[in-house]
Amino acid sequence: MPFEQYVATVVACEIGNSAIEACKAQATASRTFAVSKGVLSGKVISDASSTDQAYRAARLASGLYPNAEQGTKETAGQILTYNGNPINAVYSACNGGRTVSSQERWGGVRPYLIAQDDPWDNSEKRTGHGVGMSQRGAKYAASIGKTYREILAFYYPGTKIETLSYTNSDTTSDTTATTDDTERGDCMTKAEIVFDEAIQRIGCPYVMGGTGKVCTPAYREARAAQYPLYAQKIRDNCLRLKGGASSCSACKWADPETGKGKLCYDCAQFVRACFDAVDIPLVSGANSQWLKTRFSEKGSIDQMPRDKVCMVFRDDGGKMGHVGVYMGDGTVTHARGHAYGVVNNPLESVNLTHYGIPAGLYDDDYPTVRRGNSGEYVEILQNALNAAGITCTVDGKFGADTESAVKTFQTMVGLTSDGICGKKTWEALKPYVQEVFPDDDIPEEEPDEPEYPDFIPDKPDVDEDEDIEVRPSVLDDLESVLHTLSDLENRVADIIRRL
Repeated sequence: MPFEQYVATVVACEIGNSAIEACKAQATASRTFAVSKGVLSGKVISDASSTDQAYRAARLASGLYPNAEQGTKETAGQILTYNGNPINAVYSACNGGRTVSSQERWGGVRPYLIAQDDPWDNSEKRTGHGVGMSQRGAKYAASIGKTYREILAFYYPGTKIETLSYTNSDTTSDTTATTDDTERGDCMTKAEIVFDEAIQRIGCPYVMGGTGKVCTPAYREARAAQYPLYAQKIRDNCLRLKGGASSCSACKWADPETGKGKLCYDCAQFVRACFDAVDIPLVSGANSQWLKTRFSEKGSIDQMPRDKVCMVFRDDGGKMGHVGVYMGDGTVTHARGHAYGVVNNPLESVNLTHYGIPAGLYDDDYPTVRRGNSGEYVEILQNALNAAGITCTVDGKFGADTESAVKTFQTMVGLTSDGICGKKTWEALKPYVQEVFPDDDIPEEEPDEPEYPDFIPDKPDVDEDEDIEVRPSVLDDLESVLHTLSDLENRVADIIRRL
């Protein structure tokens, strides 16, 4: 196949459809890596990310990664060199906030692979070797306006970008050693994909009722008519509606590459889009997502595991009024409000009260549950404890009674008695789980019957609501009906998509 097609496919596998500058940085690094390995001379490299570079032809052919293709096209032939030679352009998923030098990792000194603090990678722990470019750091850098040249100059200091004198007819036939069949979920975990989807949407506009459509004046007007309470804010954050601008190109919500509006979301539809990428369906509305999502665990925000991707919510007096994605690294990405759009903020700076981890996000059959958690897996635990002969109330709530029962079981099987049901405790409980649910470790939930949900509209973050007046009850009724229709429409679309 043409060499540049190979590079574009690697970019799609390694970094997905990230922001264009991140894809350009990945394309240059991947092209350099392949050249340094002798691909253009017929050498064979692995198509596994853990060995060389991820490669799967079906990825690019899917048409879902236009930025990977465009980033490769715009950097065609470009490689990184040091003293005139292609560098060993290694990279990894994330570095935990500090790059690792080649000497630290492998013992050989390469002047362009140094150890340094990484301001763009805010992950708490390293995934991969941590040498060279951090893919997470590159994504974030691109989201705040850094160019691919700036990204590469940081991660590979002292190198130059040069252009090879080959044409796209040069091929890479028989240059990749095939491993097992891989799709996106094998290149990245589901949690990493959700993280990636959230990062890619930073900078997108917030529009009440926005469902991921391109932001245009006409779309904003339609949403303003649908949600009159927010009509002024919807219009005020559009240059064409507020100031009479002739085009969208100067708007802060415009894509600098196309001059057209970016995709727009409200808070729940933003979260829905992120989890849809891993086939975890969510309904519309923050409150409905809290009530209707099948969670493996959920609870108050102080119980949230700080190293896992989660959905996070704000309780507005008995109903959830806001939802976002906790990134597993101390930050939250959320559609904050009309004036802010989709942003990434430190967890402590966002007023949030609850969290939930949707079932299926992590591969573990049994998530860690502890005091304060509630939901299906707590109920499974309680049933299993009773099957093991330890009396425990079965109510789906992990309180003092359940904690005491877990401690008793842990002592009985020789585990540390800490009252937290983690992997080892679940493994010891597995025979009793199977006794309770002999056909399947985890029972399937009955599907929801069609109904009119108890639904409230998403609210922007608190400071977006300060100047909103109380609306007449007739508008309450109208907005409730509109939300219900929108929710039913989305649910029908989900059903059709799965047929």
